[in-house]
Amino acid sequence: MKRVTVSESGVSVQYEVHSFGEGAPKLFFTAGVHGNEVTGIYVARKLVDYLEKHPPLRGSVTVIPTVNTAAMRCMQRRNPYDGEDLNRIFPGNDDKSVSHKLAASVWRETEGADMLVDLHCCGEHGLPYSLTLYGDYPAA
Repeated sequence: MKRVTVSESGVSVQYEVHSFGEGAPKLFFTAGVHGNEVTGIYVARKLVDYLEKHPPLRGSVTVIPTVNTAAMRCMQRRNPYDGEDLNRIFPGNDDKSVSHKLAASVWRETEGADMLVDLHCCGEHGLPYSLTLYGDYPAA
């Protein structure tokens, strides 16, 4: 596990990067872009737990379980330090606020992915997520 720190004007935010396997294809999962969408964070944590016990047989899988940790700690959609909706400012900008720097950092971290899955949550309409692991379902 790698911990990435992003700072701006005395404010620091961190996120964890969990990497498993190596080579192609490169799959990437992010969650917690919106801090109040904890279902995606839960699924990403379960995926990390699974991959710790069952690393990929080929290729690599990288997971950032909680991108916007400051917002998650406050259980709100936007970053509490600058009020930005992280999901609306990718690819970010290293010359702007902490959220823009965070977006730029995550953008760089995910660069080169063959597939990126960004886990969000059900929101007001109650749309659930489903996580299916091929090893659990031979027919897949």
